[in-house]
Amino acid sequence: MRYFVFPCARLLMAGIVVLSICIGLASRMAAAENIDGQGRNQGIGSSDLQILLNDNQLSLRAFLSPVKNITVGQKVTLTIEIATTRWFAGGTRIGPLDLHNVVVGPLSAFATNFSRREKGVSWTVQHWTRDVFLLNADPLTIPPIAVDITVAGEKGAVIKGRLFTQSLPVKASVPAEMQAVGQWLNAEDFSIETSFSSALTELQVGDVIEQTIISRAEGVPAMMLPPPIEITIAGLGRYQNPPVLTDETNRGVTRSKRRDLITYVIEKAGRYTLPKQEFLWWNNKLQRAEKINFPQREIYTVGTISEQASDEDVDATMSTGGQGVAVVMAAFAAVIFLLLSLSYFVKYNVWIQENIRQLKHRRQVITLWAAGDHTASMALFYHGIKDSAARDRIAPEQVQKFEQVLEKTYYSESAKMKILESDVSAKDLSRILFGTPILKKGSKNIASRSSEIRLN
Repeated sequence: MRYFVFPCARLLMAGIVVLSICIGLASRMAAAENIDGQGRNQGIGSSDLQILLNDNQLSLRAFLSPVKNITVGQKVTLTIEIATTRWFAGGTRIGPLDLHNVVVGPLSAFATNFSRREKGVSWTVQHWTRDVFLLNADPLTIPPIAVDITVAGEKGAVIKGRLFTQSLPVKASVPAEMQAVGQWLNAEDFSIETSFSSALTELQVGDVIEQTIISRAEGVPAMMLPPPIEITIAGLGRYQNPPVLTDETNRGVTRSKRRDLITYVIEKAGRYTLPKQEFLWWNNKLQRAEKINFPQREIYTVGTISEQASDEDVDATMSTGGQGVAVVMAAFAAVIFLLLSLSYFVKYNVWIQENIRQLKHRRQVITLWAAGDHTASMALFYHGIKDSAARDRIAPEQVQKFEQVLEKTYYSESAKMKILESDVSAKDLSRILFGTPILKKGSKNIASRSSEIRLN
């Protein structure tokens, strides 16, 4: 009898334990189903929040911006709006969002709070936002998002509960210009620049060159900016550091920056080519495809450039020998044309001819003076002056005073206007110089006679 009681007691205890476990699991499953079923449509939550929803004293909705014409990789802003005719009595908590093939940005650190009036009723509103970026053109549905809300109730009571937003369908498309492109960026603005730490020539084995590539964009997070193209070149070591990513948001505008540092090490002497790089992106602000190119870069070690240049010079000489003759002939013809044009200009330009005449006139005055024919020199000097008193009062004995005038200036008519005392009349001077009386300025006779004197 004793051996029969103990097994029965053990079986009874085991049954009680199993029954307790089953009851606990059933309770948890029921609770999970209750939580999972909350708010599958707008307005379902705790009973108190449900009353506020039914009485139109609380609303919860989610919406996307933009709604139409969304392209793959474009920023789409998801906004969760909570509004109440009362006031918020505590913090609001927004549940996580996890989607496949979608980059989900962080939730805004703070809500945007404001108030509005609808049909004479004042509402207190909160907006919570986060950015999403669709990575392909497959249809997508954003699932309901849990929102924990705390609002003020009647007589100072606090109402807490959880509601869920409605689901949102969304679809993106690939622009026609980008359908044949493998990898591309969708942004409102994009720029990229590169620089090297030193010159790429006259390098030695073991030298190190650092290349810095900085990408900047607007409307896209830094994690989506394109990385540099990875290349492998024998004899040239390449080591890339992890990128430095920076994001900042100011008044709803997202700006990002990616900084890449690539180190090249010369392992063997020679010439190395860094290939051309091409970055394609879609400007969703202007709705057009754009391209940024990095030109091909050459890296040379010591002696490589001179050898290459010599080979290129020989090839150029052999291939362009006939062109060189044509270039020389064209240059010679251009020089001849220029000389003829200059000759014509000098011959028929009034100002140049007048200056040439004055230079010849001055040379004859100085020649006559140096020969001792002071009277003829002075008469020729004053020829053409309008003031008859200065022209007719020539003093051959005042040689020193005339020399001072001549040295001071030849072209200054004001200097020639100064009267010199003279005992020789203009008539006598005319008879000595020309054999005829002095005629007025502009006379052909005196002009021809003075020309004969200047040429002698």
